[in-house]
Amino acid sequence: MTALLLIPCTFGVQKMYFPFFKNKNIMLKKIFFLLILLATSTIEAQDPSSVHFDYLIEIEIHILDEHSYTMQAHKPIPDEFYRNEIVGFKFRIYNKKGMYPPHFEVKYVLTTQFSKAWEMPINGAQGPIIIVPPPPSRDSSFVNYYEFISDKHYLLFNSNSDSFSLDMTSAYYWNDSLDPPHHPINDSIYKEITIKNPLPDLKVISSSAAITVDNGNAVGLQSACVIANVGREISRQTTVNHYISTDTIIDKQDIFLSNRDVISLEPQESQDISIAYRHIQAILKPDTKYYLLYEIDPTNTITELNELNNISYTLLSENGHWQESIQLFPNPAQNKISISEVTTEKLLIYDMYGFLVGTKQFTYHDSDMKRAHTYDISQLSSGIYYCHIHKNGQKTVKTFIKE
Repeated sequence: MTALLLIPCTFGVQKMYFPFFKNKNIMLKKIFFLLILLATSTIEAQDPSSVHFDYLIEIEIHILDEHSYTMQAHKPIPDEFYRNEIVGFKFRIYNKKGMYPPHFEVKYVLTTQFSKAWEMPINGAQGPIIIVPPPPSRDSSFVNYYEFISDKHYLLFNSNSDSFSLDMTSAYYWNDSLDPPHHPINDSIYKEITIKNPLPDLKVISSSAAITVDNGNAVGLQSACVIANVGREISRQTTVNHYISTDTIIDKQDIFLSNRDVISLEPQESQDISIAYRHIQAILKPDTKYYLLYEIDPTNTITELNELNNISYTLLSENGHWQESIQLFPNPAQNKISISEVTTEKLLIYDMYGFLVGTKQFTYHDSDMKRAHTYDISQLSSGIYYCHIHKNGQKTVKTFIKE
């Protein structure tokens, strides 16, 4: 790591030497600080082209005029990161005046609860100082906006500490001389961050539950669900149980149907589970509300990031009427998905982290002379998504995979 270069040393001889430390106390303080730094963050990569960022902290710098600038986070910095996660920096420069931008210098200090007394900057280009240069030219494509990703600075939370604080300040200067005058930008960014250990996180999502009805009676059940690992580590093999219940809580009063094996899943990998039952009329009472419940890892043998998303359910009947299943197809999908229910009023699409990534409001004309609604997903990244289908004040959630 480059941080090691801050302490020139020679190996293979009887002693190491530090020629730039003339005072022993200063030397010991700086060595101690650098050891803390190595344990908490990596500030410069040996081979920037090989760095893969797990997350980018996005910073906005607005150029108001030649002497006025603001700095702020483009979107809220997460409260939590994962241990050994590599976090980089991306800058968005907004230049509404069309003037040629200066250089921006952004300093950041990352400390833990164990090292707050050592909040000292490291002098020189190898320290936690990011230089955001002007755009490569005054071409019209750069006049109003340009982006810059620092390929040499990143944060790596690889210590035993579970709590960090990040403090960012900035300044601007106008030329590449040896020591150009710096002008501070008044805005700063401060964030307290909690670090979590990377663990698997199995989530069960009900996909569909179709009832076969004969003369008003339920005689068969076909269901499908998706088991997804939305965590950061591979999960072990486990099972998923299926129950029929009069509520959404698993207890001794529920009717256990069966279980299915779930394979070991890599992070962001999923498995489709399908079940089919006949002659269910023998276990169901008329005019009773029923739910189909799914429970992943029922014996809690896997330690997960979130233990609260292991149960999901689908409404089967209400007021004596069996729910007709709304179909989402194709699944997996590449460019478009279709919804079989043409009286749908609204679609909301969420990614696996709960962020809203798409929405569409349907009108009467959208349903006219159609057998299904379609929605364009070509701009979505590959992964698992949840489609919330709203109709008559009710919501149905369908899961699909974007290839």
